[in-house]
Amino acid sequence: MSGITGEFRFSGLVSGDYRMLPTKKASILSTVNVTLGATSLSSVSVGLRPTETSDAIGPGDAISAHQLSVPERARDDFDKGMKVLIAPQPDYRRALSLFERAAKVFPDYYEAYTEMGVAHQHLGEGAEAEKALRKSVEMSASRYPDALFLLSEMLNDEGRFADGEGFRAAMRSAG
Repeated sequence: MSGITGEFRFSGLVSGDYRMLPTKKASILSTVNVTLGATSLSSVSVGLRPTETSDAIGPGDAISAHQLSVPERARDDFDKGMKVLIAPQPDYRRALSLFERAAKVFPDYYEAYTEMGVAHQHLGEGAEAEKALRKSVEMSASRYPDALFLLSEMLNDEGRFADGEGFRAAMRSAG
């Protein structure tokens, strides 16, 4: 969880070694190794330093504290659902089933609810799509831009401009 000043709090982590490599566009932050277990850590500070080149990137995609808390089984189902959803011949029912399984394993998986909304929309199930997207927005406290954007777009497409305006405002503050 990120605080207002940019600090992060991780919960539910098991004992072990973790490596944090925070990155920001055109900057790289110090790498910090943290061991959880025998020693209790109250805080770890990481400082920012500019890079020499704007092409500097970390070894991999960025990941949020929320994503770190997703159980492996739920993440696997979500990843399978994404592959089915973006396949050359998408199987929206199968993708929906996989996202539902992921959310059953990890009920706070708002990303899965967003993708359920996408699958429902492709299946022509607008009411179910809106319900799933609204749940994602609610679960993420209006901080997950994908859900905000998709719900706003869907409401606009339906001519429900006033309904979509609140989500557009939330997008501006989330992004």
